[in-house]
Amino acid sequence: REDASPSPESHFAKIALFMRIVVFILRSRNPETALPQSSNAKLREAVIFMYRNNSGQLKISDVAKACNVTIRTLQRLFKAHLNKTPEEYLSEIRLNRFIPQYLNSDGKIRDLAVRCGFSDIGQLNRRFKKRFGCSPREWRKRQQLLPSADAEP
Repeated sequence: REDASPSPESHFAKIALFMRIVVFILRSRNPETALPQSSNAKLREAVIFMYRNNSGQLKISDVAKACNVTIRTLQRLFKAHLNKTPEEYLSEIRLNRFIPQYLNSDGKIRDLAVRCGFSDIGQLNRRFKKRFGCSPREWRKRQQLLPSADAEP
């Protein structure tokens, strides 16, 4: 939508989107910064486990087992403290891992998706579209259209 608008506001909207992506990437590197300090200890344990074990087909049942809680308890903790499900949170971790690899690679999206823990390209596309409103290919095209930081205005 912003690409279609020639207004100055659309340029800043694109920059804002880019900055959100940078924050997501930075947070994905350290699970400790992704949670408020007041978070529940089991929740922190679950999040750290998710960050450290998110490659492959990690299941929420694996996370619950590793933290010695039931799946339902894990779901309650995530909803209460983060207002999202454990599956949504794990999906964010995977997307945060996928984005920099995708931007710096000419490899197949399918291969990158599987490497980042998505079961298939369809799952990646659904999660990506839900978060960014477009497919990974469309998103990358938009990123390539943004002016670079070293370009003169």
